[in-house]
Amino acid sequence: MEVIVNWGPRGSRSSFKISGKTLTQVRRNLDARGEWGKCDWSFTWKTSMSASGTVSRVRLTPQWTVLMPAWTEYRRAKARKQESWDQMWKALLKHENGHGDVFERGFSKLERDLAALESPSSSDVDQVAQRAQQDIDKAQRSYDTETDHGRSRGVELPNDE
Repeated sequence: MEVIVNWGPRGSRSSFKISGKTLTQVRRNLDARGEWGKCDWSFTWKTSMSASGTVSRVRLTPQWTVLMPAWTEYRRAKARKQESWDQMWKALLKHENGHGDVFERGFSKLERDLAALESPSSSDVDQVAQRAQQDIDKAQRSYDTETDHGRSRGVELPNDE
């Protein structure tokens, strides 16, 4: 069976605005969102059938993107606060890109698993793809547990009030 991959966005970045005159206020506003940054990932699959009724081709369309905060009062902040923000932001970006790495490893396994199928039915392909989604999701949760959602790797802001 042929496996074709057509990547969508791969690690592209967008931002959301976060306000606060102090880093403590910014941290509270980020905490209120639930997540300070986010890596969204997904993939779709479409099968093509052979004359014998088995899947001859699977077209996969994976993508992952990162959403990062943009502090609206950054330019008015003192240099020390900007440095703290910059350190946190870089650590957060590294953490979110780590989620992208987790996705890409899981997606590569999906490609191998699909390529190993012999004369699969559409249901066989669906089962492998759905299992891959579950496995990737589980690996993402493990990554967040291991890194304490990035906090153990520098995703933090000091109290400054």
